[in-house]
Amino acid sequence: MYGEIDQKPLSKDALEAQLRSITERSEQILYILKHMPEYCQQAVELRAELAIYRDRAAEIKRTLDPDPQATKRRRQFEAELKTQAAEMAARHAPVPAEVLEQRRQAMLERRKEHLDAREREAREVLLAQIDRWEKEGSWRDARMLRVQLTNLRAQLEREIPE
Repeated sequence: MYGEIDQKPLSKDALEAQLRSITERSEQILYILKHMPEYCQQAVELRAELAIYRDRAAEIKRTLDPDPQATKRRRQFEAELKTQAAEMAARHAPVPAEVLEQRRQAMLERRKEHLDAREREAREVLLAQIDRWEKEGSWRDARMLRVQLTNLRAQLEREIPE
C-alpha cells in the first residue's frame, strides 16, 4: 500500500515469539467472549480482533512451515511474472529512430494525398460557384472566390497540421 517500506523478513525466533503472543491474546479473547453477552459492541470488536489474529497466525505458520506444493506454485508464479515483465518491457521498448522516421514519412505522404484530394474537391466546388456567379453577372463575388482559390492550399494546410 501507500507509504509501505520494504522490510527484511523476520527471523524464525521472532516469528515464533510473535505466534506465541498472538496465541495468548487469542486465548484471552476467547475466554472473555465466553463470559460476555454475544451481541454487545465489545464482543463484536473482540471477534473482529480475533479474526485478524487468526489470519496473522496462519500467515506466520505458512512462513515457518511452508507447504512444498505452495512453494512450487509460488516459484512458478514468480517465474511467470518475470517472463510477463520481460514481454511487457520488450513490447513497450523505445521505437528505433529509423522506424520513427519511416512512420513520419508515411504519415506525411498520407497527409499530402489527403490534402491533394481535399484541394481538388474544394477547387471544383469553387470553380463551379465562380462559373455560376459569372453567368449571373455577379462579378464581385466571383472575384472574391478567385482570391480565395489562390489561398486554398495554404488554408487547407492550416486546417490539417502535421
